[in-house]
Amino acid sequence: MTIDEEKVTESTTIKIIDGIPVQKTTLKTEIIKVPQFKKIAVVDENGENVMVDEKQVMHSVPIMHLVTKPKLTTPIIEDCLSLNSDQIYAAMYGAIQLLIAKVEQLENQNQKI
Repeated sequence: MTIDEEKVTESTTIKIIDGIPVQKTTLKTEIIKVPQFKKIAVVDENGENVMVDEKQVMHSVPIMHLVTKPKLTTPIIEDCLSLNSDQIYAAMYGAIQLLIAKVEQLENQNQKI
């Protein structure tokens, strides 16, 4: 099993077209297959490498990939940090009055229909 990694390379060439130098930028996207296993040397009980036909015995071991998710951040409204509680209550009261007026307007429109 493999993981696909994307590698983007950029190359710039300058060509002369009708006596005018023109710069052309080319982006090349290459997908590299990265195996999810790595080879490690096999050792015996004494910690010595195991050899077969004068070659070291290798074993595939899966690689653990940690997937990190972005942390949930809560937005901070910096404008309200300097307000005291009375100012916040006044702003909320004004917003509620506007909402009540909007609801009454929509109810009147529904009654006409």
